[in-house]
Amino acid sequence: MRFTKHFINIVQLKKTAFVFVLLAVVFACTNTSKKQAEGNNLQKDIQVTEETQSIKSLLEQLSKKPLPENYTVVGELKTKTLRYADFGIGDMSHYIFIDAQNTHYNFNGNDTDVKLIVDAAQPDDENGGYEPNPEYLNKSFRVVWRTVKLNKEPSDIIETYYQEYDEIIYLKLLE
Repeated sequence: MRFTKHFINIVQLKKTAFVFVLLAVVFACTNTSKKQAEGNNLQKDIQVTEETQSIKSLLEQLSKKPLPENYTVVGELKTKTLRYADFGIGDMSHYIFIDAQNTHYNFNGNDTDVKLIVDAAQPDDENGGYEPNPEYLNKSFRVVWRTVKLNKEPSDIIETYYQEYDEIIYLKLLE
């Protein structure tokens, strides 16, 4: 009789423990669903903040990028989403980009690993032997650039033309 009573108590204890565990699991699942919903809204806010922080961090890193010899930076770094439209040579190199409002941006230097130009199929004086790389033509990029200025008297024709110019220092293909 004693054994049966003891056995019944153990069975009831197990049932009670099972009910508590089951309730804990249900509560945890409900709580997790609420946190996930809150987390999704928070995640949207964090993405905007992370993107802003990411751009700030990128600009901070790029501000330390070495300058061409005898040049200094004029003003702040600038960044914008632009479409690569053309390349030409006149008095200097001209990398032409266009923004969403059809405003043209003319950069005279490209200090990135992105090969915006290739050897021209028909080299002549007008193209200087180069043409836009068809791989990147009409593609959108995140462009970061700086204005650089020669900090001495020009010593040759190239420095004469490149006394102050806008130089691309970062390109990220967006398409």
